[in-house]
Amino acid sequence: MQKVECFLLHLKEIYPSLRKPSSSTIDDWKTILDQLSVEDIVNTLKHWVNLNPKTPPTPKQFSASLVKKNTKKTNKRTFLPFNPETYLFNEDIKKQRNKHFFSTYRRAVNYILNVRLKEFYPKEEFKNFNYSARYERAVEKGLFADFADVLDYVSESRECYD
Repeated sequence: MQKVECFLLHLKEIYPSLRKPSSSTIDDWKTILDQLSVEDIVNTLKHWVNLNPKTPPTPKQFSASLVKKNTKKTNKRTFLPFNPETYLFNEDIKKQRNKHFFSTYRRAVNYILNVRLKEFYPKEEFKNFNYSARYERAVEKGLFADFADVLDYVSESRECYD
């Protein structure tokens, strides 16, 4: 019942002209609100207030306009920059921590994609990966997490990792 009381108090703050609901209306609110998380209730109320700033919702209207966190379509793929070495180079410039040339960034990315990633897959399977597949798998494995250390290592060793 605490959820309902709290919710009705918030409604009264938003809509001062709201009258005290009947016991059957309170039961309707209880039925609806007990099934929802606090986050879903808050999101739906915000959505309702944005659409109807002058009229409070009835239980039926509120349940019809539910905004659940899970109902939004989300793309599970993470954003991957098209060119990782350029992205990482520019991020380091923005944060004023870049101490290597761009060619070192390119070699460090190639080191991750061609040397470190190879440790996780059989040789035959690894051969079949193109650049973007290697890049996606390296990000999934978290191989770019210690990129600063990889940069230092690659800059000290003068090998080519293409």
